[in-house]
Amino acid sequence: MTPRPAMLELYRLQWDVKDLAVDVDRFRRPHTGSPDDDATWRILRRLVRHLADQAQPPPH
Repeated sequence: MTPRPAMLELYRLQWDVKDLAVDVDRFRRPHTGSPDDDATWRILRRLVRHLADQAQPPPH
């Protein structure tokens, strides 16, 4: 069976949304500004930018 491109894209989107939820949950709880917090914040910002880019309609 050949994977369908739309289903693969949906799987990738699901993975990103789950990562987003985990990272947001981390910052909803008390945190200290540790190096791990800094790294997670950078990852979260990159992920949000990526998801925003994916949400843009294709140019005409």
